[in-house]
Amino acid sequence: MAQHTLIICYSLTGHAREAAERIAARTGADVFDLQLHSPYPQTYLLAVLRAGASFFSHSRPELIRIPDVSAYDRIILCYPLWWWHLPAPVIALLERIPTAGKTIVPVCTSGGGKIGVSLRDLQQVAPRAHIAPAPNLQDRDFGTAAVTDAIDAYFTK
Repeated sequence: MAQHTLIICYSLTGHAREAAERIAARTGADVFDLQLHSPYPQTYLLAVLRAGASFFSHSRPELIRIPDVSAYDRIILCYPLWWWHLPAPVIALLERIPTAGKTIVPVCTSGGGKIGVSLRDLQQVAPRAHIAPAPNLQDRDFGTAAVTDAIDAYFTK
């Protein structure tokens, strides 16, 4: 039986969005862009400061829309690492959608961190989902064959 896949993307710099588009091209999956009522600043330093404040205060941003995931058995999450953790918008989403019995494939982009801590976050917020780790994509590799090669090696049509 073929898996019905939804890619949920949260991107601030565009790297997670680029990864989501490449994965969608490889898999034919639907893509949902996570959007906030009050977006994070586009200036990197201001975004980092707000992300840190949300992380340490455990606050969650208000989402514009929540996807209906009932028709999907696999969710590919494309997101940046923030303070080595899942970003608050992704946590806010996962707290509001049913994940039990679904396979969640986290595809993380980062400036140098590893996916490990965000996997622990994911297991805490979606304890009844099956977590199937995917490539950790480094920001410095975007625009090179390294990102497309990693995505193509993991995801098939």
